[in-house]
Amino acid sequence: MRNALILAFVANIILTVASLEILPDRVAIHFGSGGRADGWGSRDFHTLLTLIMHVFFFCVFYYAPRWVTAVPASWVNIPNKRFWLSPAKKEHTKEKLASLMWPFGTAFFLFFLVTGLLTLQANHTDPPRLDERSFLVALALFLVYTAIWVVAWIKEFKVPEGERPPRA
Repeated sequence: MRNALILAFVANIILTVASLEILPDRVAIHFGSGGRADGWGSRDFHTLLTLIMHVFFFCVFYYAPRWVTAVPASWVNIPNKRFWLSPAKKEHTKEKLASLMWPFGTAFFLFFLVTGLLTLQANHTDPPRLDERSFLVALALFLVYTAIWVVAWIKEFKVPEGERPPRA
């Protein structure tokens, strides 16, 4: 799943950089009810902000498994933290986090890719109008995936039967 995360991230970076050539100088960056544009910005600001956001979230999703051993346990928010962050379990916890964070990051970047394509398309209509139906379908799919992922997250970090978390 690591490669899928990287590919989804790179696809977003390519779309964002390409948008510098494709978007008008003034772009609709927010859309309200009915897909009507209700927020505007410069193409350069939109591109820069989008690039920063993509790089930030990529680092979060890609490096989260490594950070679990590099930051204080108080900064880590997982169920049954004492058990999963015990010295004997830390490496296994890194693997669990990678198996959860990388697929979620992939879904996140795929949702952003669809949103970026819809925003690009919207900015080529006059007046700019987002294809609200397509956006809502993409959002619904992402939210359903997120709900399933949260359940998997909780199940994955249950303390296995017969094992106890270390005492504080």
